[in-house]
Amino acid sequence: MRSIILAALVGLLHAEVVVKHLTIQEGGTQYTQTVTLDYERNIQILEVPAHNNIVHSKTIFDFSQGVIFESHPETNICYMKDIPEGVVSMDRFSAFLDKKGPVTASAERTTRRVYATTAKVTPHQLSSMAHEVVAECGKSDVYQVKPVPEEKLKISYRRAPKSLAEVFMGSAGCHMADSCLWQTCQVGSDSCWWTVNCDVNEHDCDETLEHSSVVHDCAGQANEDCQISCKPCYNLQ
Repeated sequence: MRSIILAALVGLLHAEVVVKHLTIQEGGTQYTQTVTLDYERNIQILEVPAHNNIVHSKTIFDFSQGVIFESHPETNICYMKDIPEGVVSMDRFSAFLDKKGPVTASAERTTRRVYATTAKVTPHQLSSMAHEVVAECGKSDVYQVKPVPEEKLKISYRRAPKSLAEVFMGSAGCHMADSCLWQTCQVGSDSCWWTVNCDVNEHDCDETLEHSSVVHDCAGQANEDCQISCKPCYNLQ
């Protein structure tokens, strides 16, 4: 009798983890999201395959801690952020999945959010998170991000090291590459973009990107996952 009771308890615990699927039509592509719901530990995992210009991602919602970890497995990068206000509960999301058939993305209401990196998460900090997070992001670079106004996406230009007046009034003359010209490049892959300033003589900011702790993987022509768009800048101040 005791073994039967124990087996029943184990079965109940296993029943707390539920896997569901949602088929989505987006931009002429059909793909299936996989949702894992762990009601016992308040963990929800949403895995989205690569589609169109979006990379494969796995997002772990830890409702007990109030945080989200978004993993991009192929590039070994994870992003940690607070769960935004308005995110539906696991029960409501599960009910939505049960009622909803194939979804057409263009017919659904979407919310646009913009984030900026604030710090790198250390392995010690990561070790205190749920074991799903440690297993997924333990070998990745992990960055903490926070929401920022959408206008922050626009390219911003910084002043060159010297103004034209300082250059022409000096005795050294105008050294164009050093004082008056530089490049501002937008570097990104899927939904994440950075603005990088670099020397005018660099090809696609390769040298600057190689020394970046965030986007160093985008350096060089061998990396086809990153998109780089550079514009020359001339100091008129």
